[in-house]
Amino acid sequence: IDMGRTLANVSGAMTAALITDKEVGMLDENTYNNPGAEIRSDEDLAI
Repeated sequence: IDMGRTLANVSGAMTAALITDKEVGMLDENTYNNPGAEIRSDEDLAI
C-alpha cells in the first residue's frame, strides 16, 4: 500500500509541475517530447 501511495504522490507532483510550467510558459516542449534529451543540472549549464 505504501508504494502505491508513493507512486500517486510522485506522479501527482510531476503532473502538477508540468501543468504549471506550461501555464507560465516555461515548458520547452521540444525537449519534453525528445526521447534522447539528457537531464542536466544548473552547474552543467554554467548559470
